[in-house]
Amino acid sequence: MNVQIFPSILEKHDQELKNIFRDLISGLRIHHNGEKYVVGQLALTEGVSPHKIINSYPSDTDFQVLMKAALLLASAKTEGPINLTLGFPYSTYMINREEAIQFLSGKQEISYDQFSIGKSISKTVTVEVDSVDVTPEIIGCGSAVRAEMQTSDNVFVANLGYGTFEACLTNETGIVDRTVISAQGLHYAIHDSMAELKRKYYLGMKNDHQYDFNFQKGFVFLNRKKVDLTGMRKKSLTKYYNELISPTIRNTWKDADFENTEKLVIAGGGAFYQDLVDLFKEEFGSFLKVEIFQNPHEAVAKGYCSQSKKKAGTGNTAVGVDLGNAQTVVVTSNDLGMM
Repeated sequence: MNVQIFPSILEKHDQELKNIFRDLISGLRIHHNGEKYVVGQLALTEGVSPHKIINSYPSDTDFQVLMKAALLLASAKTEGPINLTLGFPYSTYMINREEAIQFLSGKQEISYDQFSIGKSISKTVTVEVDSVDVTPEIIGCGSAVRAEMQTSDNVFVANLGYGTFEACLTNETGIVDRTVISAQGLHYAIHDSMAELKRKYYLGMKNDHQYDFNFQKGFVFLNRKKVDLTGMRKKSLTKYYNELISPTIRNTWKDADFENTEKLVIAGGGAFYQDLVDLFKEEFGSFLKVEIFQNPHEAVAKGYCSQSKKKAGTGNTAVGVDLGNAQTVVVTSNDLGMM
């Protein structure tokens, strides 16, 4: 199983670039509808205001360019046709499902530049997508959690994403639909922190996606001064938990759901914020064992890849793509046994 991760941001950019990065994932420039887009790390480095629409639709340029980048990276790790699984938030996957399948099915001609990795050529690769499955993100997350735990017991799963917070109760047959939560993600806290910072400092052209990386690191340079963000970050994360996460859970999960469940597993990028994890432990730790999924930001894509493996035929490669709002995770597996 191979995991590749790049920031989910892009920007139009047609200037020649050379010797910026040595590997493809760090030097992505994708051609799309007559335009060129720097993607991921290259967009962070060379872009002026790299961006992504939160929870974009399959018809959006953001979605299409990022998916082309993901398929390009998957093709570099695979041979032959691929079986692809991706997803959307629980609240929108049904309205996006058919359009995503139509866009991604069949042979994909992906053109990209190699100016940024020491070469001065453009290339086109053909990626044959044998099947496409679209599923809710929380199902992918739950599938990965239960596969790692190898348990038949009930487990609460919480996926803390940039764009969406989703959670539910899972059992050996899948998810309990009544318990599914799909609400605003970490950008709630990031935007709150950024708004507070703007009261004291001029942030220039920095947008939410760029500030997200400062939010993760806990500091930002403004006017040639290092500004500590850890206190402000904790305040914003606490506000996010108390005003959105906790009330939503309280209004959705019933006492009976806790009677036969002993564990809550947290996944997604938000699991890296100890301040946020501590709030879950403070509320639920007295009656649930609160755990963090190993490499929590990879959970959804690993679950998708596991679902793809169930459909992969002889010679096909299973691929799971979590096109997140902060980062895109591409998981490939040529081994058709159990993950």
